[in-house]
Amino acid sequence: MIYYIILAVISTVSIATYLYIEKISRSFKNTYLTKRLSGFDVVKHILDKNNLDNIYIVEKKSTVTNEYDVEHNVVRLDSKTFNGESIFYTVKAAFISGYVLEKDKTIPKLYNIFDKIIYFGSIFGVLSTIIGTLIWKQLFYLGVTLLLLVFIIEIISLIFEVKNATSTYELIKDEKLANKKELENIRVILNIYRLNKLASIVYSIINLKKEIS
Repeated sequence: MIYYIILAVISTVSIATYLYIEKISRSFKNTYLTKRLSGFDVVKHILDKNNLDNIYIVEKKSTVTNEYDVEHNVVRLDSKTFNGESIFYTVKAAFISGYVLEKDKTIPKLYNIFDKIIYFGSIFGVLSTIIGTLIWKQLFYLGVTLLLLVFIIEIISLIFEVKNATSTYELIKDEKLANKKELENIRVILNIYRLNKLASIVYSIINLKKEIS
């Protein structure tokens, strides 16, 4: 019974967060800054301003997450962020740039590790739960426990999100990438961006609920 209660709590929080983020995101994906820069342009502008010309910016086909690879000095942006010119993608590009400017390189490393644990943990958690439902009950409990672990890591990662969201706003403001009115919209986007990690397993949870219902 306790596992079903945990699953219900995780599902409710994740779904509510996801729906809220989707609502706000849609409203800003067709809103553009006066300067109309792509995500690539935003990252390049910030790096150039800080004399970081040894870092590459590349486009990746995966849409899992944007990342800063500390070991290889590479910023990897998903296709939408890389090419997108809306205020929404400007914020995403500036957000990952904040990790590049972070003096303590342990932080972006942990951020990347958490992202991978969340992604793969969600997949294996769902598979274990589905298989466990059909074949072996103990595997079901293992899957739910793994999803709980992923959920806890997402909450921990919010510490990084909150800190970097504040830095992102100041970064965009200092670099004069947006005017006063646009900055108000950026603040709204950043407020919901902090919750993004909580929604990353929502699809898996929805599918999981279908399997055990």
